[in-house]
Amino acid sequence: MSSFFDMLSTFVAVAEKGSFSAAARSLGKAQSGVSTTISNLEIDLGVDLFDRTHRTPQLTPAGKALLREAEAALMHATRLKEHAYRLSASEEEETINLALDESLPYASVSPIFEEFAEAFPDVSINIEHASSIKTMTRLSDQSLNIAILLSQDQYRQPLRFQRIGRMLISEVIHHSHPLASLPIVTTGDLVQHRQLIYSRSLNSLLKQEHLVSTRQWFCDNYGAMIAMINQGLGWAAIPNSLVKDRLESGELKRIKHEMYPYTQWEVSIDMVWNSLSSVGKGGLWLQKRFAKEPIYCA
Repeated sequence: MSSFFDMLSTFVAVAEKGSFSAAARSLGKAQSGVSTTISNLEIDLGVDLFDRTHRTPQLTPAGKALLREAEAALMHATRLKEHAYRLSASEEEETINLALDESLPYASVSPIFEEFAEAFPDVSINIEHASSIKTMTRLSDQSLNIAILLSQDQYRQPLRFQRIGRMLISEVIHHSHPLASLPIVTTGDLVQHRQLIYSRSLNSLLKQEHLVSTRQWFCDNYGAMIAMINQGLGWAAIPNSLVKDRLESGELKRIKHEMYPYTQWEVSIDMVWNSLSSVGKGGLWLQKRFAKEPIYCA
C-alpha cells in the first residue's frame, strides 16, 4: 500500500512541477527513479498518464481525470495518519456518552459543541435524552460519561456534580381554560384542576415542590404535554424556553400564583459525572467547558 501511495505522490509531483527532473528534485529522488515510478503506475492503472512526445510531459485526458482522484486519495491518507498519531499521542476516547435533559434548549449548549468539534475533530459524541432515573443508573455503571440535567434531590457516591446554570419554569394553561380567567390563582384553585407532570423529572426538584393537584397525568415528552395543554386537558410546569412563543402569542397563559404572582420559578442545572470513571482529554475538556460559563435558559 505504501509503494502505491508513493507512486501517487510522484504522479502528483510531476503534474505540479511540469517535468520529471523538477519532480525528482522536489522529492529528493533520481530522475530515472521518478520516470520508472510513473511507468509502473501507468502499467498498474492500464492508462497513459503523460504524453511524452513534447519537450515536457503533458497530462493526457486520462491523466487529468485521475489526477483529482490521486490528490483526494493522498489527502485521505494524510488524514488517516494524522488521526492515528493523535490517537496514539493523546489516547483520546473513541466515543463520549453524554446525556442532556430534554428541557435544555440546544441553543444554550451549541457553542460548546462547536468548540469541541474544532478541538477534537476525531472524537465522537453520543448524545441522548433519558429519564433522570435511567441517567443516574447509567452514570453509576459508568456507561455514561457526563449528564447535564435539572438538579436532583441527591447524588449518591461516587457521583459528583457541579451547578452550572439556571432554568426558568412557567406554570401555564391554555387561554380558554377556567384558570386563565383568574387574576390570581391559589393553591386551592390548582388542586381542583388536572396537573400534567413531566415524568422524566420525577427525581428532580420539579416534583418535590410542585406536585399540587390530586388529579395528575404523567407524560415523558414535553411536546405531547404542550399539545395536551392546548387541548385544555390541564395545567403544567414547563420550561419557559419551550413555551415562550406560545405565551407571547397569547395561545397559552402564565398562571399567576398567589405566592409569586410577579416572579418566575427557577430550577438549577447540574453537570453530573462518576468520579470513578476515567475519561480522556475530550471528556475532561467538556467538563471544564460546561463549568466555564453559566447556562441560563430564560
